[in-house]
Amino acid sequence: MAPSLHAVKATLTYPLYAADFDPQDNNRLVVGGGGGEGRSGIGNKITVLEFTTTEISTLAELELSRDEDSVTSLAVPLSQSNPHSMRVFAGVNSSLAAKQAGMNKHFRRFTMGYTDGKAKKAMWEVNPPLSLFSPNDEDKEVYQRITRLSPVRREGSANGTETRLAAITTGLSPLGEIVFLNTTQPDIVRGRINLGKFKEAADIDIIESGSREFRVVYCTDHEVYLCTASTKTTPKRRTKPIVPRQVYERLSLVPGKGRPIFRALRFLMPSLVLILSNIPGRSGAELLVLRIEDQDVGRVVLQKRLHNSMKAGAGLDVAILEEGGKDESDGDKQFVIAVAGQDISLEILTLNYSAKGGLGKFSTFSVIRNVHPHQMTKICFSHFIPPLPVPPGSSNVGNNLPKTLKLASVSMGNTVVIHTLQLLPVPLKSRSPRYVLKRPGRSGTAQRLVTILLLLTAALVAIAIQALLEIRGHSTPILGAADRLPHGFHTPLAAKLYVAETDTDNSVQTKKISGIRHLKNLLHRQDEGEQGQPPKTIVIREDDVTEAKVRADVHADEEAVEGAKRWEDLEEHQREGWKSKLAEAGQWAVEEGEAILKGVFFAELGGAIGGAVGA
Repeated sequence: MAPSLHAVKATLTYPLYAADFDPQDNNRLVVGGGGGEGRSGIGNKITVLEFTTTEISTLAELELSRDEDSVTSLAVPLSQSNPHSMRVFAGVNSSLAAKQAGMNKHFRRFTMGYTDGKAKKAMWEVNPPLSLFSPNDEDKEVYQRITRLSPVRREGSANGTETRLAAITTGLSPLGEIVFLNTTQPDIVRGRINLGKFKEAADIDIIESGSREFRVVYCTDHEVYLCTASTKTTPKRRTKPIVPRQVYERLSLVPGKGRPIFRALRFLMPSLVLILSNIPGRSGAELLVLRIEDQDVGRVVLQKRLHNSMKAGAGLDVAILEEGGKDESDGDKQFVIAVAGQDISLEILTLNYSAKGGLGKFSTFSVIRNVHPHQMTKICFSHFIPPLPVPPGSSNVGNNLPKTLKLASVSMGNTVVIHTLQLLPVPLKSRSPRYVLKRPGRSGTAQRLVTILLLLTAALVAIAIQALLEIRGHSTPILGAADRLPHGFHTPLAAKLYVAETDTDNSVQTKKISGIRHLKNLLHRQDEGEQGQPPKTIVIREDDVTEAKVRADVHADEEAVEGAKRWEDLEEHQREGWKSKLAEAGQWAVEEGEAILKGVFFAELGGAIGGAVGA
């Protein structure tokens, strides 16, 4: 049963296309969208929402010009002034007339300040818009498709002076481009990537690799590219274009059926990238984990097909739950993954990483259906800052307080939904636990070891059962257990029909067979025979009527048998008696028929069976 998730929902007055959490307050969400240029009745807005576990309220709202386009993307960097302010970067195209004149000021910056009283009154500052994409006469329809920031640094999140790398990408441009900015000086371009003719970045992500150095990964429909960027670039000289290298290409799964299309990606670690891929023909979506080593091409190390009703993926985001007080590349961590489907569902998964055991396996946490009435346009997680370890002897119990992770989604139907995910401490009673959404199971190595042990145990049990069946005479010899085990082991394991070693005068002519044999087994061996040897004679003797036992001797010739008759030479009442005796001993059944008994000799003591039947 899927875990219950607490959710709150609100409906605004305009379609929503963008969303991001305030890095200083995980209970505050910024959304944007609108009806575009010239659409009567539907404005273009940016709204700051505050929410609790029971409701969503509007903290502030900025109405933009209806003569310009709607908000297509946005991101929230850290505030540079005080905790009662917020900065917003957004993609908003200029009017159609301005674009036709080559004056598309697509990059917008806003600052919101507010008082912290009960009646919070917001004040907006609109900074001058910027045109950062390379000018091109053919770029009349280009817009700012993606606005992406590098993750918040844990040690710099409180002072507001952190430098983050920002990336913006083109959409609907005949010459695709990615532009890099410094969040503290966004009017200065720090680098460019020329994607080429009619190529666009489907998604992009950034991770810090050093002091003000960043690793950037982006994907087109079928390829994944990697490059490095920096916020140290000297702004006074013209920035040289950044040349990325292709690290992976997705080929067709089935010839003639088209190639899978990359929809989104996120860094898990500097060497691991998670990719959302849509299978051709709207036949499903899957997650790929790509490992990228230095100067090597990437290789898929993990793959997961998403739930069957998700015919295509629409969005992806990842929250990284790390240990506090450790370097981001060290320690255990859990990746919480959210995928938005075109079936208006959300699938939440977890993926564990252990410093000792490496990468684990995908585990589905929950599938939430019918999240919105219309298609989702954006999903995002709140920022997770791991708590620092509690020093020995400290009375600080802050780490023991409940921790949560928020997942926001917005739609074209004006709706915003925020799910609250309750995090669990691991270890449970630790003063300095790390937090996870789902308690990790065994590591991949431990799980493989357990699987191997279970398989070996099953194999040994199967061998033991087969050996026991052979010893009891219930199976055709495969292992030869009856011949391999010492005779002393046979008695406690034997069935009611057994072969006794003969101790008669003709014992020289008798081939002694140690162990217990089922009648069918003896007949099978007689049919096979030994090459160059005369056929053996099987004699069944009554051993103990009261215990329903019979004894079988194997002789080298028929003349060595005295007082025994072939089955076909027995009287009818004698046959009935022997059939009853054999059936009672569990060595013959009526449905087997009498044909298997032909040629077998039967000898009885004192005519007990015949007398009993004839009475």
